Amino acid sequence: MLASYASDLTMSAPDLVGIKEVTTKHVDNQTGQPFDAHWKDYTFRSLLKNISDKPITVTTEQLYTSGPTSKKDMQITLKTSPAVLAGDSQVIPSASELRLVTINPGESAAIEFRHRVNRTIDSLIVTYSPEDHFNGRFGFWTGSATSLPWKAQENK
Repeated sequence: MLASYASDLTMSAPDLVGIKEVTTKHVDNQTGQPFDAHWKDYTFRSLLKNISDKPITVTTEQLYTSGPTSKKDMQITLKTSPAVLAGDSQVIPSASELRLVTINPGESAAIEFRHRVNRTIDSLIVTYSPEDHFNGRFGFWTGSATSLPWKAQENK
């Protein structure tokens, strides 16, 4: 099922690919005592469908999630990774690093993304909102498309 607020692209409700338990080591700032933090790395897959009448190029890699890490009902945003600078020079990724996919009208491209949280997620809504940090060099679609919610109980 697809939903979106974009006129060119829709985003499917995420499908759960897997959940991995992760433990990271930390040091308490006040006491100096070490402690373990326990996380769940959720991996999801969604489809971006071209509903326009022209081909659209989308980026399917170098995306990061922004949003809460402790809510049970989440809304997160997938954005393109910010520009990297080496001194006063911008480091430009290759087209293959961005995994650019051109989708014709009616076609879809898959994206896979991960979100690390410190509790179980009950529901998730995702907004795909890539930003062009490269002055149009790659010509990929920018805008915003929002999925319908993923519900944990429907996927058990």
